[in-house]
Amino acid sequence: MKKIETGKTPPVHYDEHIIRPHSLTHLETPAHTNKDGKTLESFYNKNINHFFGKILVIKLSGNKYQSLGKGIFHWVVSVNELKERFSTLEISDLPSKILISTDFYPMNAQGYHDPNYVLTLSQEAANFLISNENFDLYGTSWKSSDYCPGSIDRPIHNTLFKKALILENLNLK
Repeated sequence: MKKIETGKTPPVHYDEHIIRPHSLTHLETPAHTNKDGKTLESFYNKNINHFFGKILVIKLSGNKYQSLGKGIFHWVVSVNELKERFSTLEISDLPSKILISTDFYPMNAQGYHDPNYVLTLSQEAANFLISNENFDLYGTSWKSSDYCPGSIDRPIHNTLFKKALILENLNLK
């Protein structure tokens, strides 16, 4: 812990913490996966609509996690699952902001979606979301929008970034 000391900067009390990437709720912009992508401040300067408006929270039912071995389970949300869920809603147009989770996932010690229960969109589901003209924000309870161990590719991030910002590691219980 840093303490206020005469003549020392910064003149504040604060704790220092080491936080692992993707360990807390966070927002990602195209700069996350693209060297020349837009950064957060560019959205504040030009179009703050990404941060305001109606949000649709979708909780997919059941436990469709498939074992990948070594204690890892993965649910790849299909376009058909999204369309089926949207068809049950009594709304005329899909909101521009969509948060997705499931009604089943274990939580880690910090109360977040257990990272061993991976929840991602299929490529077709991501394409479907960006086909919504007004789509501008995607969120998930899991810690990332891609699961590509050992790969530098982030196809779902890059698809969503064509239209939207991404919120990850949301507590949607």
